[in-house]
Amino acid sequence: MMMRAFAHFTALLLTTVALSATAIAQSASARTGKPYAVAAASKLRLGVYDCMSYDFATGLLDYRESVELIGGGRYQQAYGRHHAKMIKPTNGTYRINGSRLVFHGGALRSTPGAIYWKGSGFPFFALLLHGKPSGFSCYYVPKP
Repeated sequence: MMMRAFAHFTALLLTTVALSATAIAQSASARTGKPYAVAAASKLRLGVYDCMSYDFATGLLDYRESVELIGGGRYQQAYGRHHAKMIKPTNGTYRINGSRLVFHGGALRSTPGAIYWKGSGFPFFALLLHGKPSGFSCYYVPKP
């Protein structure tokens, strides 16, 4: 009896999450015509970005890595950081062309990205796989 109630609760919870995500996506696309407006390249800030992916099992965002955009088209990537200091980073360069972001060298070499903006807050970038979002989105971490 207890397992059946847990199964019903889990199914209800997953349905609620799916409906909420659909409603948010529809409202965003109704305003802009796209899920997110493409940001101007000049709005992408220098600093630390935490890259996350959505875990459908838990309904939470999972931390994957950090990327620090440094002036002069340079970046650092690491799988961990302590505040703004990267732990065992790899170095490389990046180039921005309109709303496209391409990394050269380092761990993200030849990885394309797209710059997006939700309309409020900071622009973010999503890493692409075969021209489509890979599920990894990188969000700016404001300095305290």
